Order: sequence, then structure tokens, then C-alpha cells
Amino acid sequence: MAVCSSEHGLTPTNFYSCFFEGQIGYHDFEGITVRAEEGERLVRNIGNNRVLMLRNHGPVVLAETLPAMFFSYYMLQRACEIQVKTSALGKPIRVPPEVIEVHQRDRDKMLTADFGKLDFEAWKRKLDTVDRGWRE
Repeated sequence: MAVCSSEHGLTPTNFYSCFFEGQIGYHDFEGITVRAEEGERLVRNIGNNRVLMLRNHGPVVLAETLPAMFFSYYMLQRACEIQVKTSALGKPIRVPPEVIEVHQRDRDKMLTADFGKLDFEAWKRKLDTVDRGWRE
């Protein structure tokens, strides 16, 4: 929510945020989403992206599978957490566009049908050690 409430949104200043550079739509806050006509604006604002940052609210993450969505959301959360912490220290260092391009090229090699699956399974095992009741 902090990054969604900041003027510049997510910026390419860390490993995780570079995954999302140029891949995020933004939707201005309109109050509680209860009016059907806002749905059209939400769809327009996400465009062809998989992430929609709801200004002054929070993110929406879409993916082909639950594991891919989970891992993408995890990476987005890490990107935002790191951005907020480094911003508190001063002006974060922006990653140059040519480095982002290489980073995203390598990212795209990982985007297979199994993207996020191993991480998702690991998180489920970890949760099982705390309480298996979530499976019911």
C-alpha cells in the first residue's frame, strides 16, 4: 500500500522491482469499488500487464496459474518492501535501462509453465508445519 500511495509507484531500484519495470498498470483511487463503471476503467488501466497498482490501496496480480500468481505477488511484495526501506535511507539508486533489459531477458527465460511451482510447494510445506488446517 505504501508504494501504491507514492507518487512514482514502483521504481526500478532493486533486483525485484526490475522484474516489473514497464509491466505495471496504475488505477487512481475512486473510493470503494462498488460501481460497475469502474470495472471498465480497471480493465483499461491494467491493459496487457499482469500487475495493477490500485493507487492509495494496493496491488492486484494476475497469472496463468496459482503458483505463478503467488510467486509474482511475493516478488512484488519484496520489491515494494525494499523500495520503502531504501527510500527511507535517502535517494535509492535507479537501475539503468540497459541493465533492466538484460534482467528482463533473463527473467523471460524462467517464465515457463512451472514458474513459481517449486516456491509455492515449499511455502505450502512451511505452512503445514504451522497448521495443516488451511487445507480443509
